[in-house]
Amino acid sequence: MSNVLILMALIGLGMPVHAQTEGDQSCTEQTKTYNNNGFEEDDFLSADGGILVDNEIRLDTDRELDLENLVLGLDQPFFVDYLSEGAGASHLFGFFFFDLDTDKDGIPDFYETEPGDDLDGDGILNQDDTDDDNDGIPDGSDTQPAGVTNSMPASYFRNGTVAADNGVHAGDYWQFVPNNLLESGDDYDGFFEHPGAYLYVDNDNNEIPDMMQYVTGANEIPPYVVDRDWLTEDYLGTSTPGFLGNFFYSGTPGGVTNDKFHWIGSTVFYIADDDGGSGQTSNYNNNPYRVSGSNLYSDISGSTDANPDYYIYGTSDPSSDAIPSILKEDDGSPIIDGRGVAQWRYRWYSSNISGSRELVFFLVVFWGSGGSNVNTYYSKSGFNRDNPPGSPNRQGATTGDHFGGSNSFNNWYPSYRSTGDHNTLAQAVYGQNWSSIATAPTDGTSPVAHNPANQDWVDEWENWRQDRRIIQYRALRDWFNATAVDANDVINGRYGIDMSAEGDSSLIRAFNNQMVHLMVGAPSETKNAWLLGWEDLFSGGDRDFEDVVFYVKREAGGQLQSLNVVDNDSQAFDDFSLTQVSFEFVDNFTEDLWGQDGRYVNYYYRLAANDEWIPLLGGQHQRDPDLFQPGSGGATTEDNGRITRSITIEVQDKKQEIYWKVEMATDNVDTVKPKVFEAEISYQTLVHDFYYNSAVIPNSNIRYVPAFQTPDLDWEIFNKNRGHLYAVQTFNHGNPLTPVTIDVNPENTPEAQPGEPFKWDAGVTMKNDLDTGNERKIYTYLTGAVSNGLSNQLTQIEMTRSSTTDDLVEAFDLTDEKQDNIWVNNFHEPDAVDQDKISASIWLQNWIHGYSDPLVADGAVQAAGPTKEWLLGGINRASVQVVRAPGLAPFVFGSDVDPSIKRSYVDFITTDFQLNLPTRLLIGSEAGLVHMFDAGSWVGRRRNETDIWADGHYLNDNFGTGSEVWSYLPGHLLEDVKFNYTGANTVTAKVDATAISAVIQNGDDWTRVAFVSQGFKGGTETVSGNDLTGNAIFALDITDPDNPTPLWERVDSNTQDMINPPSIGWVETSGGTSWMVAYSSGATPVTGQAPAYFMVDALTGQVDNTISRTVGTAGSSNVMVGTPALLDTDTNGYIDHVVGATSEGILFVTDLKNGGSFSSRSVTGARFFHTPNVRLVDGKLQMFIISSDHPFVYDESFYASSNFTNTLYGFEFDPESGQWSDLGTFDFPTRHKPFARPALVGSQLVVGTSTGDTLSICDVDPADPGRLMLIDTGLLGAGEELQDEVSLGAPIAGSIMVYGREIHAHVNNIRSDNPAGSPFQEVQTDADGNAALEFNPPVRRTIATVFGTLGWQNNLLRNLSLDTE
Repeated sequence: MSNVLILMALIGLGMPVHAQTEGDQSCTEQTKTYNNNGFEEDDFLSADGGILVDNEIRLDTDRELDLENLVLGLDQPFFVDYLSEGAGASHLFGFFFFDLDTDKDGIPDFYETEPGDDLDGDGILNQDDTDDDNDGIPDGSDTQPAGVTNSMPASYFRNGTVAADNGVHAGDYWQFVPNNLLESGDDYDGFFEHPGAYLYVDNDNNEIPDMMQYVTGANEIPPYVVDRDWLTEDYLGTSTPGFLGNFFYSGTPGGVTNDKFHWIGSTVFYIADDDGGSGQTSNYNNNPYRVSGSNLYSDISGSTDANPDYYIYGTSDPSSDAIPSILKEDDGSPIIDGRGVAQWRYRWYSSNISGSRELVFFLVVFWGSGGSNVNTYYSKSGFNRDNPPGSPNRQGATTGDHFGGSNSFNNWYPSYRSTGDHNTLAQAVYGQNWSSIATAPTDGTSPVAHNPANQDWVDEWENWRQDRRIIQYRALRDWFNATAVDANDVINGRYGIDMSAEGDSSLIRAFNNQMVHLMVGAPSETKNAWLLGWEDLFSGGDRDFEDVVFYVKREAGGQLQSLNVVDNDSQAFDDFSLTQVSFEFVDNFTEDLWGQDGRYVNYYYRLAANDEWIPLLGGQHQRDPDLFQPGSGGATTEDNGRITRSITIEVQDKKQEIYWKVEMATDNVDTVKPKVFEAEISYQTLVHDFYYNSAVIPNSNIRYVPAFQTPDLDWEIFNKNRGHLYAVQTFNHGNPLTPVTIDVNPENTPEAQPGEPFKWDAGVTMKNDLDTGNERKIYTYLTGAVSNGLSNQLTQIEMTRSSTTDDLVEAFDLTDEKQDNIWVNNFHEPDAVDQDKISASIWLQNWIHGYSDPLVADGAVQAAGPTKEWLLGGINRASVQVVRAPGLAPFVFGSDVDPSIKRSYVDFITTDFQLNLPTRLLIGSEAGLVHMFDAGSWVGRRRNETDIWADGHYLNDNFGTGSEVWSYLPGHLLEDVKFNYTGANTVTAKVDATAISAVIQNGDDWTRVAFVSQGFKGGTETVSGNDLTGNAIFALDITDPDNPTPLWERVDSNTQDMINPPSIGWVETSGGTSWMVAYSSGATPVTGQAPAYFMVDALTGQVDNTISRTVGTAGSSNVMVGTPALLDTDTNGYIDHVVGATSEGILFVTDLKNGGSFSSRSVTGARFFHTPNVRLVDGKLQMFIISSDHPFVYDESFYASSNFTNTLYGFEFDPESGQWSDLGTFDFPTRHKPFARPALVGSQLVVGTSTGDTLSICDVDPADPGRLMLIDTGLLGAGEELQDEVSLGAPIAGSIMVYGREIHAHVNNIRSDNPAGSPFQEVQTDADGNAALEFNPPVRRTIATVFGTLGWQNNLLRNLSLDTE
């Protein structure tokens, strides 16, 4: 009989069984292809984004500036610069949005009123939503509100008439306008909760919103242009609070507080003046910003210098935190312009801004004119209350050239309704009188061209219509040369724009017979700017439009945003979660086009309508970040000028939506025309359920089973996985051992302890402990001096709830970002005027502790607030490290280890403290924490002398409670943990790799050290200018497992996504012996870096470059995923060889003892993503490894055929001669691949397979998802290698554990015929079908200390037990 395992015990752990049939799927995989014989406009949200959609996506390069509908076109930082003034009046200047954006997706609501849209972002399409704007008023009753006697015409709003037609009430758009009233008990009691609703109220029926009007002579400012919490008067003279600023609207969905705040608009400059004296006009005292009779803002400047006469940010200190960091260099010093002036003196910035929303600028003028000492004017001219002059004549400011396009008439300005002047113009342009060109109506209608080809010209230059008569024609070249400081000189000095060379002129018309007070120019030299010149006198005065002048920086270009890609699944499933999303775009932006300012193609995505956009390819022309590069897990290829960019993103949180956006710009429409030819989005979803991807870890009669539960929309925090860690008893001690029946499914009661034989669920225990008042003990550390990525000067900090430190605040990196004018990182008060980083840090610390909404103010906790519904983050790939009383380590049996060292070690492990060491479990989670849990009291002896040996027992049945003893937030994740709350980054803080520990010699003493790496996409570290993920590892002294101490941290520039725990061993080199940690360069390539492994001093973290090395070549898909195996080939107690493999098909052996000599064997066409399984036979190394593809990347295209086969290779290496020899091969079934690292037991290889392309269970062939196979390596090539196999109806992706006489294969079920049955059912039978359990006493074997892809095979404290015959 061949060598076989007598007993094969399978624990099939996974979600409740789902058959992959239509309508009953555990997961779905869908692809949305956009260009099917052309892009479809219906796939996108269109809001005048400057993009054309047809056979390709391209810029609308012929688009002209519309003075009455000012839209930036691109999402961008909103900068407004003060330039100069040319008047004696005092001014306020600001803006507001002339639309609503209920779901805060950047698209105005009136563009989201179609049945298939989701206006309020609640996940329910309008066609199914009974309350489209989520204002609590059912659509059937949501008409013009009570108290509103007249509404603004729908035509005044972009897409307004479409919205009115889409409503259930004919011609009424109010179901799309939030109009519920506040019951606040303050000045806003009884007003609309969302102030934007007042844009639509016109009770006096003059087609001007009521809240934008004022009483002539009252010297008050309209409420809609006054800051919130300041009082003014409305058009009826009634005291009314202001509506500028940030307002909370409860109808906006979102799991983060700042999601619900809406930016109505802002006052930009409270003193928009620059004159030679300090102080304001007396009329300025009528401004509303007065405290105890004094103005809140004061003119303090006596110089005319193109800076406003007050400090915009309330400080004269250029290093002040009140000045936005975007106006500072990286070192904190101010950015200086070409004139030598710091930008913060004249540049206003508050937040980034949507490029799709309409802006209305306003100017408040403190000067007697038109019967008032205070007048307010708008860029939307129809809202100005004054009329233009009846017959405006030419005057000094009329300097426009080539009127009508004529070459012979310069500075020409027609009189109102002058037939003669119209004839003169027509003769100059066409050589005919006007009557030969078009009609000349006198009834107020527009003239009609006789030849339709001339209509655009007629519309632009006619002057017959009274309501839109021409009132000015002004040349840009000398527009500002009469200001106090020549604004043309300032523009040239600051921005390099030579206005004197401008050949354009601006034609200004009345609008609906209202006076135009704003002239906007876009210099031809650069389209990245608007120049705003105001006329501040009632009815136009001298119409010079230079009384006060501003510069608005804008990125010229366009953007296009998709609709929700996942709409079909949203309707097919009640509850599901995205697990991964793949993007592929094809464009024409070749490598040579990058680097030029104003020229780019950028791509973004977000997974909820009101999330921030996350760049896939951002930074405009700087191309930072570019996730389509191999170093970020993506791919970029070129074929005949077409660039294909692709990337797959793992989704960490509960998400049910996908949106993508393209932004493009060009600096020269003649030579560079960005285009997108193709777009394809693929995604995978899982239904709400439990999933088991981690290895089950046995310890005596307890199995530790990690899991994660995908979110339920009913959860309070509905976008985070919940973690579970079960301790389940599988047998009772005795002679014989008696199995315990598992008839409880803990998934049935996920928020309560499951009951026997489950001892506890740590997730439930954590929640119960916090709810009963037990404070958590959470540690972190701060790094000291860092050298080459290493810091071994770590300062441990207990992160309390009550206070913080300056160093901790700095480490959190709470940047001063704003989105829609709401602080992203001011968690305790997102709408505050100023950021308070200390309070925000304390709030974040409380949130990490488990409090969902603590009340924090002025650096102190006012109230803890409610606890979170769940604390333990999802456990996806990490397995537990059992920390228990140490046993005899392999080196104790080593022939060369000094007996005194052995005695010292035995003395250490037999101290009372170590013999009675409390049993603990160390494991990381998606919360970004490493947890230490109470697991009772294991001892390494039989319970009774007559019992069968079963790996010790738990003393007095003390299995622990699963309580958290402490948790650790790794210091390198401090800057990432805020993203766990805000979701503002695709990479969050998590610990997704298995921790490992060992007892090592430390001078004359012994220390137990735990080593923790981040895992896949676990945190972002910037190293040498590159953003790398999962490239940090840190060490903790856990000799006393209840009191950890940090030892060192490494953040490597040559590693990325280290998904495996390191190897640990006592290493012997030509220079001596030392305890070393070995790890590989990781699962994602680093640009320019070949795959590598690193040998690091276990106590200090210092890398030993003499025995660390690269293997193979750098490449876009070349990685070393598996952790190197450490071998003691001469059984002297010291590690002397390193064995590993790379994705280039290279196996290697390094002889550490003899100068680090290196030998390798390459296998053509093979790709290896595991460490070889190794055994020592007659002094030679036998290695077994299986070709595969990358478990984290879609890369089946690397195979020559879709019906590929992977191969098990056997090799033998002779360390003495350095020679390699073949042991044979075995081909696996078609399309099967070993994502789980096999387990080698003697000559038997236990292999689990999957037919998926990645670790996702959605990728597999449902008819043949995976198998568990037993292969005799001694028969390779003989045709009888396969000894047994089991089809589990599921892919095997997690680590395979061999323990005693059991094989643990951890799977997620996807088929109803899975023989493993329920998630916790055990198949425990012998060859005759009888239930059986048996352990043999440990037998010491020579075996490599090897660690698998997602867990470990065995550690130094326990060797495999064999039972063969």
